[in-house]
Amino acid sequence: MTQGGLRERKKAERREALGHAARTLVAQESLDGVTVEAICARVGVSPRTFFNYYETKEDAVLGLGVDSAPPEDSEARRAFAAGGPTGDLLTDAATVLAESFEGWLPPGEMECLVGLLSREPRLLARHVGWMERGRESMQRLVVEREQVLPTGTHPVVTVSLVGVLIRISGELCRESGSGSPTQFLPEAVRQVRAAARA
Repeated sequence: MTQGGLRERKKAERREALGHAARTLVAQESLDGVTVEAICARVGVSPRTFFNYYETKEDAVLGLGVDSAPPEDSEARRAFAAGGPTGDLLTDAATVLAESFEGWLPPGEMECLVGLLSREPRLLARHVGWMERGRESMQRLVVEREQVLPTGTHPVVTVSLVGVLIRISGELCRESGSGSPTQFLPEAVRQVRAAARA
């Protein structure tokens, strides 16, 4: 493994460790009862290091790292906006989603987070805000694509279908107990098509 690859792996491991510590501590206590310092002490890093990975303790619990959002001009997004990579709307949307799933929490961690969202209103509000920003970003992308490769489908409908793909692949991943939702996206696309035909 190259030096750069090793460095990136260590960064990912530290980010995951901080997120896991944040979720574990908040599950044991409460969001208000946990400090950034306590999260750092659990992992053995300084608060300065923490803020290289997360802006807030809420983001650490949610797994929303400072570099976790795909860039707005990523290759996958550019290809989608240009009508590709295959020309099939759902398949191409799944390609964009695969990029978004790169930082997805493992099933066990996701179960913990779902429980915390039901207990902590501030976490839920931040999570909903993040989801809404993602929806708005996807809708802008769909509008761009419709100008290049019109389908006649309203962007709101397309974005809603993208939301369904997220939900299905996430649930299939949770049921399997391992892996990432990315590997379940083809099945999610197949299920949506089957439902549409039915």
